[in-house]
Amino acid sequence: MIEVQQNRYLWIHTAGLAAVPLLLDICLAGLASTGSAFDYPVAFGAQFWAIALLSIVPPLGMQLVKPFYVFSLPPLALKPTALSDDQRRCLQVLKTLQVKILAGLTAGFSLWILQALYAELPHIKPLMTPSAGLITAAVSFFLACLFLQISVSAGRSLLVGPSTLKRVTPYEQAAIAHDFLILGLRVDKLLPIDETSDAPEALSIEPAVPPPAEASSEALEQA
Repeated sequence: MIEVQQNRYLWIHTAGLAAVPLLLDICLAGLASTGSAFDYPVAFGAQFWAIALLSIVPPLGMQLVKPFYVFSLPPLALKPTALSDDQRRCLQVLKTLQVKILAGLTAGFSLWILQALYAELPHIKPLMTPSAGLITAAVSFFLACLFLQISVSAGRSLLVGPSTLKRVTPYEQAAIAHDFLILGLRVDKLLPIDETSDAPEALSIEPAVPPPAEASSEALEQA
């Protein structure tokens, strides 16, 4: 059995958490540029809730209803038929109630982050036009929430031990495409190295040993 901690796809999507701070900085720059047009310098105004609904709810709904297919690197995705039993067990983990509750908590944390960004607006100088700032803020915060949701769920899956994973029933192969959001062209192999394959055995090369001198002389006498 392959341990879930060896799953490269989960590590890649967990590492996507590193993009969240950069996206939040871009969102902050966009929000700072919208003040002159909308006159909502404090949080919990109409603009705040509009950005929150458009950015937080879609990723949350995705994780609750049709979770992101972690065995993909858009625009490419590993075919469901190419998944091993352990990989399908990982998908089963992503559909558990615990992961869904974690997605709800992550959405609440995202709302708190947005409020914290609004609290910093008086200290930020506008960098773009109000309309461009609003679009930039909405798109960047949506991406931040999306990356955060995917990274948290993938990171939670990495905490599953080998013994626990062994008791999980592999997800039904025929239902994967219907129950998970698969983005990109489906291929048989995505990463360069197949994680289900064992490490290649080292080649043992035995040095050529010359025949003993006595045997050689006997062969000459017989000839």
